[in-house]
Amino acid sequence: MSNPDGSSPDLMIRDHPCGVILTVSVTPGASRSEVVGQYGKYARVRVTARPQGGRANRAVEEALSRLFGCRVDLVSGATSRLKRMLLRDVNPAEVVRTISVLGRR
Repeated sequence: MSNPDGSSPDLMIRDHPCGVILTVSVTPGASRSEVVGQYGKYARVRVTARPQGGRANRAVEEALSRLFGCRVDLVSGATSRLKRMLLRDVNPAEVVRTISVLGRR
């Protein structure tokens, strides 16, 4: 169920002056890199890169950038599976819509 503005009450997403901050749960070392949908209140991202030297963080940025067609920056969580990512020049409703199409677990 979504709010009148199209945002999900469960998905951790925040407006930001430069776009949207999305909280993602990352699975490094996966068989393929992909954004797989919503997992609880987080967007789930699987990446083939291992969490060494920032490789997994860069892979998460690339996967989200491909999906949303925007620049993506890591805001926090560099050494955590939970990361806050800034999706630049994207509106919250578009993020919620795209993640919900991918699936919910």
